[in-house]
Amino acid sequence: MILKRLTQYKIHHLIGWLLYFSIAAAGYNRFYENKLDLLLVTSVYVFSHALMYYISQYVLTAFSFKKGRPWLFFIGYVLLAIFLSFVMYGVIYLILGDQMPLYFGKEFLTVFSVFLISNLFMGGVLIGIKSMIDKSRQQKFEKERKQESLLSELSYLKAQVNPHFLFNTINSVYVLIKMNPDKAADMLIKLSDLLRSQLYDFSSDKITIEEEINYLENYIELEKLRRAHRLEVHFEKEGLLQGFSLPPLLMIPFLENCFKHLSSDTDKSNIVRIRMTRNFSKLSVEFSNTFDKQSAPRKEGGIGLPNVKRRLALLFPDKYQLEINRTDELFRVNLELDLSDYE
Repeated sequence: MILKRLTQYKIHHLIGWLLYFSIAAAGYNRFYENKLDLLLVTSVYVFSHALMYYISQYVLTAFSFKKGRPWLFFIGYVLLAIFLSFVMYGVIYLILGDQMPLYFGKEFLTVFSVFLISNLFMGGVLIGIKSMIDKSRQQKFEKERKQESLLSELSYLKAQVNPHFLFNTINSVYVLIKMNPDKAADMLIKLSDLLRSQLYDFSSDKITIEEEINYLENYIELEKLRRAHRLEVHFEKEGLLQGFSLPPLLMIPFLENCFKHLSSDTDKSNIVRIRMTRNFSKLSVEFSNTFDKQSAPRKEGGIGLPNVKRRLALLFPDKYQLEINRTDELFRVNLELDLSDYE
């Protein structure tokens, strides 16, 4: 708060100039016997450099670049330095009088050149520092704006998962109510547990891998209630699947699609297989399911897969690989995540 107030009222500028004055006065102290002359001459230097900076930064820059003629800035900058150097010479001569040659030399051109170089150099240094500060602030602002936009988009994509999942599952419950009310009741309980996880357990940006696996297993149990006929689900887990985190609801769209496009054979098993492995910071997950050739979708539909692809691109830029392919009877998704920078 204090720093913000200092910046708001430009008090930090005053502190900076006082510090600059103190350093300059200390540096030239040994050359002056009369300390009043030291303070006055140093004040002239500091005041001239301040005018050089403020007029260049807030008048010349605004005028020349607004007109689209940056070369005007350089002409004005040099003319301003020449004018202030003349003023410096006159004021310092009034302060020191006949003693001026003792400190600065007898030749006017030599003394004037010292003042001119001083104005040009210090004005350039201060403008350069201001430019670097402005650039740093702009980069910070752009980074924060990009981060804010990223978080907003991720929140939107995450929110999309809930109605998508809910829509698919309610349809399943609706079908099962007519066929088997008892199973429909069990299914609603499972659905309630899943929704509770979404509302309360998955409200943060990260969840543990244990929570993600538990959620997938609960979803599988829910689907088993609906698809009891010739359904085989294999969930294989290898490696150290604990002690790390993931974005919530990242895997469920793949599992949803497994059941959404699952085959409905009556003479053989309809298989869903999930294989999850971890090797150091690499997490690999494979989803596969059998499907009917006649009813297989020609292209990806719905919002599930496009949603999760966008989330992966935002959360794991250049840190993931996603392959989706199918054979004659098998649809397969391979996802590999590099979690080294995510934790």
